[in-house]
This record gives sequence, C-alpha cells and structure tokens, in this order.
Amino acid sequence: MKYEIGGSGGDVEGLRRLLDRPNADHTMADSYSRLTADMRECGGGFIWVVPDARGIPLEMYHIPVAEATIHVPDADYPEGHYRIWLSSRDRHANVVIEPEWMMYPRCPDPAASDAEIADRVSAALTKHVARRFGENLTVTVLPS
Repeated sequence: MKYEIGGSGGDVEGLRRLLDRPNADHTMADSYSRLTADMRECGGGFIWVVPDARGIPLEMYHIPVAEATIHVPDADYPEGHYRIWLSSRDRHANVVIEPEWMMYPRCPDPAASDAEIADRVSAALTKHVARRFGENLTVTVLPS
C-alpha cells in the first residue's frame, strides 16, 4: 500500500512506522489487501487499532468480517462495541473493542474503483489513527 502523510506537527515518524509495519505478522500492504477484499465482498471491513497506555496506536490488525460482531449501545457500552473471537493453537479469547479503536470503512458497491476504496480507507485512517499522532495529520492512500 502506498500512502502520503499530510499536515504538520505531531509524531510523523511514529505514524509512518505504524503504517509501514502495523504488527509483527503483517505489512500494511497485506492488511490493506485483505481489507479491500472484505470491502468489495461484504460491503465493509475491519481494522482493529490497538493503543498503548497513552492512547497512541501501537498496532493494527485486519479482522475478517466473519469474526467481528457489531453490538448496539447498552448500559455497559453506551457507544456500542465490537466483539471478536481470537483463536490460536494455545489460546482463545473473546475480545470487546470500543468503537474508537475499530476502523470500519464501508463500501456498499462491489464495483467501486480502487480510488473510491482508497478514499474511504484514507478517511478511516485519518480519523482513527493519524489524528492520534498529531491533530493536523492526515493519511492519503494512493490507489494502485
């Protein structure tokens, strides 16, 4: 995935590191490819933004649409929440994620152009990730 960072101030290098390598297992190109496939096939896709103790994004993970459930607001989560089931050979977890930490760019048109999908992902990355590194920072995903 190619991108540009716009704006000034903040931790541009920290944002660049996160976008280049969002977690130990995947590059952003891997996650973007999976996300765009979900957007085309299911109308939307999920990226879980994992913050550090200060609320700065530390890692990002693509969550397959089939593994996430959207929950409406209730007494415990007035803003609503997402629930995902994580499973590996030695560990299983049912994780609750608050909306501010889950990117959910939507694309109801399976015939959307690469540029339209890039615009939607750019908006989500700016809202959920870039602004946490600096309030004037933006991310623009460049269509392939």
